[in-house]
This record gives sequence, structure tokens and C-alpha cells, in this order.
Amino acid sequence: MAASTMRSLAGISRAARARVTVPSALDDPVGFTETLATYVAAHRIAVVIPTTEAAALALLGSRERLAPATLPMPDLATFRAISDKAALLERAAVAGIAVPPQCEAPDPGTARRLAGDLIYPIVLKPSRSVAEHQGVRVKLGVRHAADRSQLEAHLAQLPPAAYPLLLQQRIVGPGIGVFLLRWDDDTIATFTHRRIREKPPSGGVSVYAESTAPDAALVGRAEQLLRGCGWRGVAMVELKVDGRTGTPYLMEINGRFWGRCNWRSMPVSIFPRSSSRVCWVAMSAAPIGGRSASEGGGFGVTSTISSPGCGARMRCSLCHRTRRVAPASPGISSRRPSGARGIRSFGGLTLCHFSSRACDG
Repeated sequence: MAASTMRSLAGISRAARARVTVPSALDDPVGFTETLATYVAAHRIAVVIPTTEAAALALLGSRERLAPATLPMPDLATFRAISDKAALLERAAVAGIAVPPQCEAPDPGTARRLAGDLIYPIVLKPSRSVAEHQGVRVKLGVRHAADRSQLEAHLAQLPPAAYPLLLQQRIVGPGIGVFLLRWDDDTIATFTHRRIREKPPSGGVSVYAESTAPDAALVGRAEQLLRGCGWRGVAMVELKVDGRTGTPYLMEINGRFWGRCNWRSMPVSIFPRSSSRVCWVAMSAAPIGGRSASEGGGFGVTSTISSPGCGARMRCSLCHRTRRVAPASPGISSRRPSGARGIRSFGGLTLCHFSSRACDG
């Protein structure tokens, strides 16, 4: 497990066989790549899996430095294309996926003018989560504006790298994720979940989610979208379902291992197996075979990441049992509530994963 700190969340996993400290992929992509390449060569690592967008951008741009190790991802141009939210939403219509009413602003003045055509609340979304301005990469997040005054406040704070900026009408409803492993134009694995709670509640990182039976029609449209992008590897197609109409709207695609890839297995970063096998294991902890990762009674299993303000109880939808899992204080905890696969706390976050095998239902 490679990270810019020895106390990384994935690094404390029992599945992490070793930890190595590297420069930040965001602040020093060259140093990150060189340090990682040296480690990979010295330890004969076969497969390297970037788990952040900054790491993917750094490594895909210098793939040859890791050779003969494999990066189970497409080329840099394809990754950049799928990470461009503005361009991606244009492709969504071809795949039959709805997009929120929106406009694209190249600068703050245009954003102020175009915002008058939208109905508040609106979402301010940079085209890229990791953008570059004057040779410096910055990580950008989504912001919400309930009215014109909040819009003005956000525009005054956004850096130049945030443009072009998407102004979208906010879709109110549950978030869903369609997780796919695509390889040589085939879908090897499929998994879906429904977000029960996000932080912040208006929309953000998933902190409480439930595995669901894949919707064949929606999965088909997600596959078509990825096929049109020439995608090869893992990806999560993130959508929001309008609570009034039931229409799923595309939010973005994460073209890398996502924060919740530890749904059925522990997180991994460097894992010496064949690239397609590694992708599958990291998604579902099941043998390769071109089937749904949720087959075999995996529906309705909930997983939560709780932190201050995010709640401290979990309820398994299979057995309907509820347990309190919040830690008394930040740090690593070894508490293991009955029926839970495991619980870890780190830096104020508590991770707990319920296993369907432990449920009465």
C-alpha cells in the first residue's frame, strides 16, 4: 500500500502486506511516480492499481516507468476523457441516460449570467475533480447554492482551475452506483448499490449504502456509455434518482477504484496478480466468471462509514438488526459487534461491513 503518510486508511487493512511512503501524487506527481517506480522494480510488483484520480493521472502519464508492471487501466487520454464531466454528459444522451438541466461557464462572469436560467438550488461542479492551472494540480469539490447570494460567495472563492464550471439544477433523491469491470469490450463484473446517506446530506461521499439487485436496463445504458468511451478497467457510474419522477440522472463516472471498493473485500493498491483478476478480486472477492458481483444472496447488505454528524448506528436490511458502532474517540478500534465482518476506526472514521453470512435472514 503506497500513500503519502504511513497512517493511511487502506494501509491499516489486514490485507495490506506492506506500506510505503511516497510523495503526494497531487503536489509532486513526478516524485510520486519515481518513488513508486523504484519500489515496484525493487520488489518485482506485477500490478499497480491507482486508487485516487491524482495517482491515476501521474502514473498513466508515465506508464513506461512502471514496466514490466501492469496498470489495469486505459491510456491517459481515455482516462482524461471519462473524467471530464462536461464532455461526459454530452455522451450520456447517446447512451440514453438523462442529465440534469445545466449550463457550462468558462469564467465567473458567464456563470453569473447563465445562472439566471436555472432554478435554485443549483450545484456548482468543476469539469474535473483534479484540474491543472499553470502547471499546478488542485483537487476540486462540488458546491451547492440555495440562492443568488450563495452563488456569488462560491464564485468568489473558486480558483481559476475550477473552470469551465458546470451549473446544474440540483436533483433531489437517492444516489445509486453502477459498478462495472470492462475488459476487451466485455463486462466481467457488475455490482450496484443505493446510497442511503451522504455527507453532506445535500450530496457528497457515500457514508451509508445498501447493495441492490442490478437493474438490467440501467446497467445496459451504463455499459453503452463506457463502450462509447473505449473504457477498459473498473468504473463506477454514479447517478441520482429524481425523487419526484424516478428518473436516474448521470452525475459522473469514477474511472478508478472508488472509496467503497471495500464493500466485499479489503482495499488494495499494489497486488501482484494478473490485471483482470486483481480488478475482479478488488470489486467482489469472488472468482472471475462474468456474473453479477451481488449474486448469491448479496442484496440488501448495508455498509456504513460514520463520522461526526453522520450517525452512529447500522441496520442490516437482511436481518433487520441494529447495532451501535460509533467510536468513543478517534483512533484505531478493534471493536467487533456481533454479526459484523469487522470494524476499524481511523482519524474519526468508523468502517464496519456487515456480511450476509452473519445474518439470520
